[in-house]
Amino acid sequence: MAKIDTISVMEGIRGKLDGTENLVFSKRYGQTYAWEMRPSKKDPTMAQLAQQERFAQAASKAADDMADIDKKAEWQAIADASNGKYKTARGAAFAAYYAEAGND
Repeated sequence: MAKIDTISVMEGIRGKLDGTENLVFSKRYGQTYAWEMRPSKKDPTMAQLAQQERFAQAASKAADDMADIDKKAEWQAIADASNGKYKTARGAAFAAYYAEAGND
C-alpha cells in the first residue's frame, strides 16, 4: 500500500479505478492510500473463512455499538486513553471484539 500526497483534484478520490489496473484508493484519517487489488485464484481455506467470519462479527458488533450514544462514548474514552493505539471509538471497539472472537 502506498501513501499518496494528494493534490486538490484527488482530494475526494475513493474506490476502485476502472480498467485492468485494479487500482484501489481509500482515505483514512485524512490520508489517501492506493494499492493494487490482486484477487486470489484459489478457493479460500477453512482457516481463511474462519478469519473472515471473525472479522465480520467484530465489525458488526462495533457498528452496533457506534449506533448507541452511551456505548460510543465509552469506546471513545478507551480510544482517547490508548496513547494513540486507537484513533477512533470504532477502532477500539473492533479491536476488542476481534480479540474476544479469537479466544473462543
